[in-house]
Amino acid sequence: MTETTTSNVRRVRTLVIGGGVLAIALALAITPTFSSAPSASADGGALHDGMEKLNRTFRGLRRAGDDYAKILAAAVEMQEAIMMCKGETPETVEELDGKKQGAALKEYRSQMITLMQEALELERAALEENAGKVKASVQKLQGMQKKGHDQFKGKDEDEKKGRGGRRGG
Repeated sequence: MTETTTSNVRRVRTLVIGGGVLAIALALAITPTFSSAPSASADGGALHDGMEKLNRTFRGLRRAGDDYAKILAAAVEMQEAIMMCKGETPETVEELDGKKQGAALKEYRSQMITLMQEALELERAALEENAGKVKASVQKLQGMQKKGHDQFKGKDEDEKKGRGGRRGG
């Protein structure tokens, strides 16, 4: 090989290796962390923030009417909020011990995956401008929200905020 060819091979090899390292670093940066460490912090933690965003999105979705652009935006925002919450552990699950905690965490994650699937279906329905599918998807999402709150939201969380147990937060 000539000196120029060897130099070019080294450059290409360096670019390929550098690109691989960059891809790995990017993948690690965007991968959610799975931990059973408490998710609560002084401001409520990532789970609290994600759930608040999800609840705001539900309220916005109900006000969107038949505005498909607003529905689409809400569906995407909902997906972002679900991703914030999916890798977290609810307080009610953290309080359990051993096998019960593991089973409850699996159920929580499974429900979050199902919620994400339905949020994606809502997005598809909005893109298709299909009012019937949008309505059905919103109803499914509301049922999932109620089931999740009933199962994983602490009974006294609303009272702590002075809301007296009112649903919606």
